[in-house]
Amino acid sequence: MLKKLTMAGFLGVALFANISPNAVVAVVDGKKITANEVNQYLRAITGNPQISLTTLPAPQRQAVIRDFVTTKLLYQQARRVTNTPTYRILAEKLAINIWAKELAKKVKVTENEIRNFYNQNKAKFKDKNGKYVPYQQVKPFIQQLLLRQKVNQQIQAILNRHKIQYYNVGGK
Repeated sequence: MLKKLTMAGFLGVALFANISPNAVVAVVDGKKITANEVNQYLRAITGNPQISLTTLPAPQRQAVIRDFVTTKLLYQQARRVTNTPTYRILAEKLAINIWAKELAKKVKVTENEIRNFYNQNKAKFKDKNGKYVPYQQVKPFIQQLLLRQKVNQQIQAILNRHKIQYYNVGGK
């Protein structure tokens, strides 16, 4: 009996590993859910454009499919809040965050920029004993800092293209 289950499990994994994007992986209230729909969902939540159901172990595939179905069903219930000001504002903020992450992927920080920053600010990179922290140890921190600076500069450049006037709305 165990051999049959094991062989069936291997067969299921082998069949699922070569799954067609149009293959039906679930049916919810009569609506077919395809592997392609779940793959798009999986790529969106992981941020990995290469991931798909076929790249996951069988237990994770099933968990992702269940998560996709759960998300779709709960969204049907939550849809009525999409017309509220709170939803619209949070959707705008989320869109900006996603856009900023995409922008950050395009921004490059060179080794030379990192090293120059380290050398120009070496006095700031001391441990509690007053010794300089080695370059390789602080390099990831500097890289993130410079990346944020470059992204912020690009965002500021976008804002600077617009004529903005602020008014005093009370206060001194």
